[in-house]
Amino acid sequence: MAKRELDNSPEAKAKRVRTSKRAHRKGNAFELLCAHKIVDAAGAPFEKKDCYRTPQSGGHRFAGANDLQISGRLLAIFPFGGEMKHRKTFRIEQMFDPTKEIREYHDQVLAALARYKSDSPLFPLLVVRGNGGLIYCASYRDALNRYWDSLPATPGFVYRHGQAIWKMVLLDNLLSALRAKAEVARQVGVLQAA
Repeated sequence: MAKRELDNSPEAKAKRVRTSKRAHRKGNAFELLCAHKIVDAAGAPFEKKDCYRTPQSGGHRFAGANDLQISGRLLAIFPFGGEMKHRKTFRIEQMFDPTKEIREYHDQVLAALARYKSDSPLFPLLVVRGNGGLIYCASYRDALNRYWDSLPATPGFVYRHGQAIWKMVLLDNLLSALRAKAEVARQVGVLQAA
């Protein structure tokens, strides 16, 4: 098979730039969607300031370690930090034989976690979606099972990346567990307005 030649005409270059900008906007919108979903699931007293996207996370030295900045009080009930990836296509079957790109996503979330400085434990969270598809999230299987009583029985996909065993579930399932955990925290008086 012959190698494709890159079309360097001005029209082709302009089209590549437009496509790149659309992809960047799509990624930004997806990060915002995830932040809003997390805050909505946590409920009161949490606000947008408790979970927001970090523009160009990793792109400058003042950026946070993850795509989303999560406040300490939200981290107390949602101990995850992660990367949000909105792809043109994503199917869960891709995890059976991950591409180099999928493996790099895992490495990126683990590298972001390594940059995170805190006394409280933080677990990786990789959130992935294809155009018009369901939103999936993955983390260490044991972390999901330990923190969310309802998740061990939740259907998911268990796989290995490096030496760790990961579990991929629908993001809505994880957010349902967050909703329940936040409700219990409100009932016992742990959550208070900032």
